[in-house]
Amino acid sequence: MKSFLWLSLVLSTFSFFIDDFIDKNPSQYLSDQRKEINTKLAPAAACDSITMFLQQLRTTPASCCFQLIIDNKLRNAITQIKLDIGTATFTNIVTVSGWVVSQTLQKDILLSHNSGFIPLGNSSPLSFCLMGGNNPDSLKISFNYSA
Repeated sequence: MKSFLWLSLVLSTFSFFIDDFIDKNPSQYLSDQRKEINTKLAPAAACDSITMFLQQLRTTPASCCFQLIIDNKLRNAITQIKLDIGTATFTNIVTVSGWVVSQTLQKDILLSHNSGFIPLGNSSPLSFCLMGGNNPDSLKISFNYSA
């Protein structure tokens, strides 16, 4: 049976907002408190999970391009990852060997792996650029997995 897990992201780096807030309020958030917060959020033991984030690529001339980074700890579970952008369109889609992209519209990307499952461990399988749309724009990521 296949199920879907939905995750919504905003194409702005959340850590920039946190760091900016902390820098403007140093009396409330000292650097050692930042370390304490990160330590408290870290799980005591590794658990089955998938972590994904987008890293903006530095391009010349400057453009709105990103690299998808995945840390997968789910063995033989996730078969596809779908990215849906709110108002922009995907352009310059590039994958690394072993990964396959299919696109039904210019506003979505369906990412899968030749093995049938998203591989364990860290990977950077995909880079893409965005054209047009609102700033910020929203990105919805859904996972197709087998239970």
